[in-house]
Amino acid sequence: MTGKLFFIEGPDGVGKSTTIDLLKVGLSQRTARFDFLSFPGKAEGTLGAVVYRIHHAPADFGISTMRSSESR
Repeated sequence: MTGKLFFIEGPDGVGKSTTIDLLKVGLSQRTARFDFLSFPGKAEGTLGAVVYRIHHAPADFGISTMRSSESR
């Protein structure tokens, strides 16, 4: 199985929920399966903390570069 994982992260009020709602509408028109998961906060020991660290310290996970979905 192959797929893509997208993180939507940012401070309150920047449009994360709006972006996700638009993604749901767009993806629902496709036949591929998708899931939306929410990991709020960055409390230690939570998946939200891991997502936060991947975004803010990618080298800790052996990630040398990250790119936006626009730079395919």
